Amino acid sequence: MKIHKFFLASFFCVLAFVSKSQKVVEVTASSEVVGVTNKSFETIIYNSTSSDIEKAWRELMKEYDGKVKKSKRDLISSSTMIPLFGSTPQNIYFRTYELNDSTSKIIVAIEVGTDYIDPSSAKGEAAKSFIRTFAFDHSKTKTNAKLQSKERENNQLTSKKRQLVREKEKLEKNLKKWKESIEEAELKLKENIADQEKIDAAIIKSEEAVKTTQSELNSIR
Repeated sequence: MKIHKFFLASFFCVLAFVSKSQKVVEVTASSEVVGVTNKSFETIIYNSTSSDIEKAWRELMKEYDGKVKKSKRDLISSSTMIPLFGSTPQNIYFRTYELNDSTSKIIVAIEVGTDYIDPSSAKGEAAKSFIRTFAFDHSKTKTNAKLQSKERENNQLTSKKRQLVREKEKLEKNLKKWKESIEEAELKLKENIADQEKIDAAIIKSEEAVKTTQSELNSIR
């Protein structure tokens, strides 16, 4: 029974860890005012910046003939024609800001005619799907770019490591040669000193022989 409880507890710990590590893109109703309404939607985008998110949103709105302009903190796309929200032109209000280095929030409100789409309505579900697709795709694109950057960085480090290993092997070989050369030079130095000592002794004997011979020469009359 204790073993069963242990494995059950371990299972839930692993499950909690996996759930915590997952980055889920979920669109929910927001309490924040964007434009002039609090009938808005919000979600999270990963590994991007406010400027890149705004740029991507501008491009998306232009695909639906939206005329995009910046008003204070918000992007306003007027006369937008997204078929998902009907045949009436839409004004779409958008805001984003960074929560931390890797996470940003987006707030979206969609005005159709004179009414804003309520997150709890049928069109609200369509709006959530539309916004989630944008957030999901942008998060994937930016995270993939981050992955490629990290892979390039890792490849550079790995390449540098291989280079250092080759340099170490070369230095070790050279060091062995240098040590052998030093040992050989030290031996030759010792031999040279010994040879000099022998020559010094021979010179002394030779000088004495010269003196003796000179005396001998001088003694001949």
